[in-house]
Amino acid sequence: MMKRNCIRTCTAAMSAMALMSLTYAPTSTANTTFATRANSAVGSQSAAVSGGTRYFSYQFTSGRSYHAYGYIGYGPDSQGGSCSVTILDSTGAAVANNGGDEEPLDPGADGDGFVVPTAPAGFFEYNVQLTAGTATTCFLRVVETTLFSPWFFRDAPNGYDGFAEVHNNSRNTISATVTAFAPNGTIIGASTQSIPGNGTIFVTASSLGAANTFGSMTITTPAKPGSISANMTTISSTTGLSFDSPFTPRELVPRY
Repeated sequence: MMKRNCIRTCTAAMSAMALMSLTYAPTSTANTTFATRANSAVGSQSAAVSGGTRYFSYQFTSGRSYHAYGYIGYGPDSQGGSCSVTILDSTGAAVANNGGDEEPLDPGADGDGFVVPTAPAGFFEYNVQLTAGTATTCFLRVVETTLFSPWFFRDAPNGYDGFAEVHNNSRNTISATVTAFAPNGTIIGASTQSIPGNGTIFVTASSLGAANTFGSMTITTPAKPGSISANMTTISSTTGLSFDSPFTPRELVPRY
């Protein structure tokens, strides 16, 4: 009974987390040019554009990954047409990305994923250009796709090392960056790898430069939310003792 209740509780919690991590840009009719872009924030109200282009400005955290998704309304009243999303930097130049349209993709939708540079530390202004086809209403959703594991342990004399196991849940080849952090939050090292569709990789703490220490890890990817599942396992080759610290998405509280 306890196991059954836990499954129900965990499922409900994960669904709530997914909803809470959505970002909606505020409705505006003035932000039709890059110069008049509307300031947007995580959890702000949804926006729609019909047969035109709107611009939205965000402050993203360095070293994190995000995904912007332009889509058409769902349900029996959904319409035809298409949406287009483009990520722009603070000057209006397009930001290169290599992901965001992995399966499943809704008809007429468009997604762009991107990883914010790690330096300088702080916030980066990125902007989203949302374009709707003729007589089409598009909606904008921005989600953080960073995954976090709070603990690994590296102790070479006793055979302990941390293993980040990363699985690609999609059929598309995607890239992912595993980054190890020291207890004080400084970066120890990072590794970016390509993962084939339905493929799995692992990255050790020692390979990232961790030496007789503990810390945490993140995984960033330009792929769609849900494209990666991951776990952190610390195990000793000497004693056989192991423990897990699963990677989880950041939980964000919405605004209304």
